[in-house]
Amino acid sequence: MAPIKRERDVETNKPARDSGSSKRRRQYTEQDSRLAKIYANLADENHRTRIQAAKELVVELNPDKIDDGNVVDRALTRLIRGLCSGRKAARLGFSIALTEVVRQLYDGVHTEPKVSGAYSMSRLLELIEERTQPEGDVAGQERRDHLFGRLFALKSLEQSSILIEPDEPGELWSSYVDKVFTLALDVVWLRQECGSLLLNAITKLSKYPATRGGKYVERILNLMVQRGMSKTPEGVAIWLTAKAAFPDCQYPLGVWHKDDPLCTKETKTLSNILRQAGPQEEQVKTGTWQAKPGLAWKIVLEKVIARADKTSGPDVSKFQKFWVEVVDNGLFSQNSVPEKKLWGFQLFSDMLQSAPKWALASLFSRNLMRCLINHLGDDERTLHGAAQGALKHLVAQVKECPDLAPIIVRELMGEYGSPFFDRLTNTKTVENILKATDDASFEDIVGVLSDLTEQPPSEDAMKAQTCRTMLADLVLDVFRVRSKAAAGSKGLDKAPKWMRLVLEFFARFAYLVPREDEIQFEIVPITRKMFQIRLSSCLTHIFTLKPENPSDWASFVITKLHSPPGDWELTISADDVVVKKVEHAQNLFSKMVVRESKASDQRKPAFRALILAFSLTFLQLYAGDGDALLLLEDLESCYTSIIKGNGDDEAFTALIEILLSFLSNPSKLYRKVAEEVFTTFTPSVTKDSLQSLIDILETPETSAGQRELFANEEEEDRLSQLGSDVEEISDPEGASDVEDISDVEKASDVEMIDQVEAASATDDSDSNDDEDSNGSDEDSDDGELNRFNALLAETLKTDDTNAEGESSDEDMNDDQMMALDDQLANIFKQRKSQTQGNSKKEKKKTQEQMINFKTRVLDLLTIYVKREYENPLAVMLVLPLLRLMRTSTGPSYRLPSRASQVLNLYMNTNGRAKAAIRPENTGFDETKVWEYLREVHTEVKKPAAGPHAQACSRASLFFAKLIVAADRESYNKVVDLYAETQKDWFLKRNSPIQATFFTGWISWSVNVRCER
Repeated sequence: MAPIKRERDVETNKPARDSGSSKRRRQYTEQDSRLAKIYANLADENHRTRIQAAKELVVELNPDKIDDGNVVDRALTRLIRGLCSGRKAARLGFSIALTEVVRQLYDGVHTEPKVSGAYSMSRLLELIEERTQPEGDVAGQERRDHLFGRLFALKSLEQSSILIEPDEPGELWSSYVDKVFTLALDVVWLRQECGSLLLNAITKLSKYPATRGGKYVERILNLMVQRGMSKTPEGVAIWLTAKAAFPDCQYPLGVWHKDDPLCTKETKTLSNILRQAGPQEEQVKTGTWQAKPGLAWKIVLEKVIARADKTSGPDVSKFQKFWVEVVDNGLFSQNSVPEKKLWGFQLFSDMLQSAPKWALASLFSRNLMRCLINHLGDDERTLHGAAQGALKHLVAQVKECPDLAPIIVRELMGEYGSPFFDRLTNTKTVENILKATDDASFEDIVGVLSDLTEQPPSEDAMKAQTCRTMLADLVLDVFRVRSKAAAGSKGLDKAPKWMRLVLEFFARFAYLVPREDEIQFEIVPITRKMFQIRLSSCLTHIFTLKPENPSDWASFVITKLHSPPGDWELTISADDVVVKKVEHAQNLFSKMVVRESKASDQRKPAFRALILAFSLTFLQLYAGDGDALLLLEDLESCYTSIIKGNGDDEAFTALIEILLSFLSNPSKLYRKVAEEVFTTFTPSVTKDSLQSLIDILETPETSAGQRELFANEEEEDRLSQLGSDVEEISDPEGASDVEDISDVEKASDVEMIDQVEAASATDDSDSNDDEDSNGSDEDSDDGELNRFNALLAETLKTDDTNAEGESSDEDMNDDQMMALDDQLANIFKQRKSQTQGNSKKEKKKTQEQMINFKTRVLDLLTIYVKREYENPLAVMLVLPLLRLMRTSTGPSYRLPSRASQVLNLYMNTNGRAKAAIRPENTGFDETKVWEYLREVHTEVKKPAAGPHAQACSRASLFFAKLIVAADRESYNKVVDLYAETQKDWFLKRNSPIQATFFTGWISWSVNVRCER
């Protein structure tokens, strides 16, 4: 007789345990075949396949179809064993099937199964423990599979909801809960899952009447205390969840003060429990470290927030105190291990998404911010990736909820953060938040940055000024980016409000001071100057966007300065006479703004141009420029003359002088305004006004020429600041970054921040020193003079005097005197060499300044010839431009090239010149044009480099066209003039005249002759 074979496990291909008492071989049926296929599909990796298999199993085990309890027993045994398999997705599929099968077969814990002879609920609970018990000394992974199988089996019973009896809980409920606690105590790495299982049970029980569900919860709490699990993270979570769902339960006595783990007297104990540190380690073995904070953290924080969020208003201090004591001091203390700090970063990320708005600021606590900044700033730190992850969650939360941006920015840059947050962390977090947030939130952020500027989070005056510079640079940078998309060609009334707020921000700290000493650390002059420059940069940027009315933006700033907040006032202080003049100018400006709004379209441009000029002159005045008051008086005269329609030459000449003073200002804003005003009044430019511009071009590029133009010392100082067409002095885009903080990686968190901020302060201080380069040069000159005097005194022994105070030189003999003469000659020779070196530097510097100023004048002339090319006065420009091309002594061809561009623009034969030489155009003085033509022929004979000769050729031809167009009979005289010049060219071997000078004239003559 063949031996009887035991059936094999379809899942593991191992002999199955005998599930019945009969040892006879059971016949393999069709139902067994279907069940085997279903069991195989329950382990399939496809979710739909598993769900379909669970449905089919429920149908196969329908109590209405089965009358054999052994079938049910074998199925339950098979499902429990399947939970212990680690193959594919078996555990997921079998747990779903077990949950549904149990729910279908049993009505309650005390009722018999619906199929006669099947396992009772008590037997099923025992079977779970038996079939998931590892046999013998099995490998670690197999043991883990069996323990996971037991957890999933217990979870299936809980999810089936059959353990809840109609009345009070019986022994089976206590047995079930006890088995869960046993598993939690024996297997530490499953403790959190066991706690989650009981938490889900409490949540379901909360849906039952309190008298019924509360009894079950009391049983859980009592067993938890008996098994020593009450003061574990899972125990705290269970207690708090039960407390919230069933506040009237009978809680075990003596566990927590007032039966509340969140009682303030239990805060220290709770902190130790959540961190898994302290006395409870002696009660419960800790087990392996978990990469994520347990579920207890989330529950505890949710309960703390819920209790602080009262109907009368949230108690922020209550939540803040708990967060500081438990999280900040618990997980982020200097003695905390990296694993605990990792938990802290993860909790911070979670709370950013779940905490209400009122609690958000409390999350940015002292120790947390210190750790965040330091671990972000050094990519070699252990938690650099964790800190980056927290920062990504922060930015993502801002993008999802822009209204949180002001709070986050305040905390990142405030008391526990740093104004240098982006520099310290090598990120652009704050900058990107400011650029990406919506307009409404950015308006609030400007207020936050204004508060930080007024009261810098620093205890050091120098750091406070550095902080203000950083904030100003940040606002300016973001303003430039945001305004490109927001402003466009919009007017002031259509532009977003935040643009006006930014202008107010810069104007406030640039030109206003508090009436009382309320601001922390007075704004020093160099910082105030920095704000003035940033304000100019903002206005310049707005003007480059070509708004509908630039004067609106300038008048807005001046109006805000004239009507400051109640506790602020203008920085200027003067005597009563000056104050009255300033008040008069302010009143006139206000009337001008009102009149502009009511003026006709034809008169609006004049009003707007004058408003711009007045606005910038006010800014000069409030910055401390003494001459600005005289400019205001001149502008008032111009305004009176232009508005009344007198249009006298003196008014326009004075206006040109004012615009020239704007051009001498190093700010790009003043140059743009000068161009804007000049564009408006180009039709009104008089001969004297134009001559004043020409005089500048003909002034030598020397110190004498500079003194001739700028007799006023302050004007010379402004001219000395003119660099090579840079936008602004100390533009933030050119600012250097702080030192690499990796050099201080060994320092503590607090020390690191202090060192980097100090480095930043040093950098900014150096930058400010660079801005005041003129002062540095003067100090250098004084130093050289002092060294010369000291050396001379040492040589002459001027300190060695006799008792009567007379010099001892008379005691020298002839040899000593000869030696002294040699020494003195050497000293004076060195001094002469130094003086010559300084003279060369000064000469080069002066030349560069004059070139820059002339370049700006050429910008005005470009505007003039564009708009007034038909005006007879424009011919006055040709010869001065030619002479400038020849006489400019700059190291480059910048001025000659620029002058050539203006000439070409004026003499363009493709349109403008044809209009200018129409026969009916009688505005030209023929005698004067003849004089210009002769001077051109004289000019072309002078040696020059670059495009001078070609420009002379075009100028000569241009004047010849004007003469012939006015009187055709004058052609002969022009020919004679060209002939004389050609003779001179032919006879002089080294003549600078080029042959094209004559061929151009002949070609034009041929063309004109053919057109007759």
